[in-house]
Amino acid sequence: MISEGIACQVHIPDSGHQGDNLTSDQKVKVVELSIELLRHKNPNTYIAFSGHGKKPSSKFLDLCDFVHWENIKHRKAAQYDSVHEAVNNCKEKGIKNILKVRGDGVYGIYNFAEHCNNILKTENKKLLITQMTADRDKKLGDCVMYGDTDLIKYLWDKNHPEHHWDGLVHLGVNFFNYFSTKDEDWNSLLKQYCSFRNISSLQWMDLRYNFKALEQLGWNNVRSQLLNDEFDLRPWYWGRNNGWHTFDNTNKMVYSIEPYYYEEVTFYENL
Repeated sequence: MISEGIACQVHIPDSGHQGDNLTSDQKVKVVELSIELLRHKNPNTYIAFSGHGKKPSSKFLDLCDFVHWENIKHRKAAQYDSVHEAVNNCKEKGIKNILKVRGDGVYGIYNFAEHCNNILKTENKKLLITQMTADRDKKLGDCVMYGDTDLIKYLWDKNHPEHHWDGLVHLGVNFFNYFSTKDEDWNSLLKQYCSFRNISSLQWMDLRYNFKALEQLGWNNVRSQLLNDEFDLRPWYWGRNNGWHTFDNTNKMVYSIEPYYYEEVTFYENL
């Protein structure tokens, strides 16, 4: 049995999405670099990749162990139907644990799945989560998730009904249904079964919103530095220059678009 697998998913539309203002060609550059760095940082980890829209070059897709690609289609909540394909492949391969990540950014941690596994073992939890998890409305962050294969498969199973148009709520309802027996409270279930890390602590650089600034530095130059571990990701972490959350240099959240979103400090309060 393979111990660790990564399920990575992305979509490449014809125009910008969520305010990134990227063309499909620019988004392809983002995804190709994301795949290349994912393999660089995880040389021996099984990688299953799923996506839809304009297809990246086989030069980069071939770095993955499995690829499921479709033409651009309607985006369901959290794109769970697309994520399902990568997760399901990991399940079919007999992989024990799955790390779910996005395919449009760079994660700076080597052997990322093993890093997440160590967090769960240390804290004796079942699922590692991050932003944008909330203390209400069953919102479960979907940027990064790590857990055993049966749990991740259940969360992202495309055969579940769509619980809500908001992907965070859809996933949260799946989480609640998986662990709840009768009268549990949402927050008590989160804190009983989950470890939490701020996304900046997981060293994620979102390439979409940094694309134009990185191009000004020279895309190939940035790529070369990343592949040689010479590029300082810290000023580029998610939350350093976007509008939803802001993290300081110690990775503590100092601003949130809404007060009910968790961060590490508030998540671990009263545990």
